Amino acid sequence: MSSDRSPAEESALPLPQQQQIDRLADQFEREFKAGQNPRIEAYLDQLPALRSHLLRELISLEVELRRGSGQQPLAEEYRQRFPGDEQIINTVFGEAPKPATALDSTLDKRPAADDTDTEEDPEPERLGRYQIQRRLGRGGFGVVYLAQDPQLGRPVALKVPRRKRFKTPEQAAKFVEEARKVANFKHPAIVTVHDVQD
Repeated sequence: MSSDRSPAEESALPLPQQQQIDRLADQFEREFKAGQNPRIEAYLDQLPALRSHLLRELISLEVELRRGSGQQPLAEEYRQRFPGDEQIINTVFGEAPKPATALDSTLDKRPAADDTDTEEDPEPERLGRYQIQRRLGRGGFGVVYLAQDPQLGRPVALKVPRRKRFKTPEQAAKFVEEARKVANFKHPAIVTVHDVQD
């Protein structure tokens, strides 16, 4: 992606590419939860054209899963595993660029009781102004929907965190505030945020 494009032009990957990454991330999460110790390195070979996007997604997911299981992953171990990808690793670990508050402080790191449940909440018809078309994926953090933005006339991906991931209303408010701050970031390894709602 070109760095001289506006945030609106520097939007997330096209939906088919997002879906490819989401499918691999879901597979990685299933293998991790099944105790199979998946390796990020093996997944990167599956989408070489989207390597940086996939790497960011998988490191973020692995760090979240490892923390949820009581581990304390360090940025340095990922720098050793992925030399040359320091910028992605710094972003994932919040080292640069860094919002005023750390995302880790807003999330309940304990695995949600229903993380492995197969029972799903009914799919909403609308979320704010967005008309839901279908669910794209579901993971430990939340659900991603394909929706239509009627104001801009384009398809969008909506990532909706599970309410159970937040211990208090203050933590949910911090998450929304961080989303607002991330919306100002312009970086090829960060998905552009176009909207946030409480």
